[in-house]
Amino acid sequence: MTNNSIENLDPIDRYFSEVLDVHTWSDHPEIKDLTNLIYDELGCAELQSTSNNQGNISVKNMLRVLLLDLYVRWLTDPNLATGFHKHPRNYKPNSRYNALYINRKIIAVERLLEEHGYLGVLNHYNERSGAGPSFSTRIRPSQKLVEHFNKLTVDLHDIDKHHNQECIILRQKYFDDEDQRNTTVDLEYHDTDFTNTIRSQLQAYNKLLKTSFIDIPSFSKPSFFRTIKKGKRAGQKTTISIGPDNKFVRRVFSGGLEADWKLNGRFYGGWWQQIDKEYRSHIYINDEPTYEYDLKALHPTLLSNRAGIELPVDPI
Repeated sequence: MTNNSIENLDPIDRYFSEVLDVHTWSDHPEIKDLTNLIYDELGCAELQSTSNNQGNISVKNMLRVLLLDLYVRWLTDPNLATGFHKHPRNYKPNSRYNALYINRKIIAVERLLEEHGYLGVLNHYNERSGAGPSFSTRIRPSQKLVEHFNKLTVDLHDIDKHHNQECIILRQKYFDDEDQRNTTVDLEYHDTDFTNTIRSQLQAYNKLLKTSFIDIPSFSKPSFFRTIKKGKRAGQKTTISIGPDNKFVRRVFSGGLEADWKLNGRFYGGWWQQIDKEYRSHIYINDEPTYEYDLKALHPTLLSNRAGIELPVDPI
């Protein structure tokens, strides 16, 4: 059970946020009860279609996903906001990247939460000139919602942060005429023997990670601040969770379909990839210490071995 309030929180920071995770799920009785309570108060039943073609997720379950996303961030860092898109194009129920089939009605659910005082909100901002960044709406729990959260005993181990989430990602860069900027999109694709094989391998790995206790015992909290050192966000702070909500690993391929799965394919995700080397040396797995081998010039060494060439000295 938490015992926090929003009284001493910083104002919502557009940069200190994470996009809504549409794969957050839990069947914990407390979460179901909270969802039912707020669902009735908001009158969400009016949003539910009466036709036989209602899609694969109910309005009530979309509310549960939204509440869970807010709750996970509240547990991780109460200052951390959720980036919430209010354009229907961001919710494609038939996409392989939307395993819970979240549809555009989640926008109406979020609006009802706003109207009933359950959310703190920083409205979206669009820079049409292209000279600066654009931002989606940022939301955080209001005190009214926090009072409900404080009654919960649910912790991160009771929440599946990546329920059926796709772990093989195909991306392509393009110029967005509407926003007048370069952007990256995750592409839909048809599975092949190759994608099925690497997905099975990575699913097995993620299953192992899910059942393994990975921790840094010397940390007093299951998260910590890190200052971003490179890129457009250099100097800004970010929160790294080292809990069970941040262990999902995915492979990201670039170049779109034209690249034929031959470009990149690197592994991303686990919190141990997001922390500095000095912290990685303190990682424990299932209460056992670990050691990170420093393999210098790994790729030149692999290439020389493949070519049958022995390097005279270790490359630096």
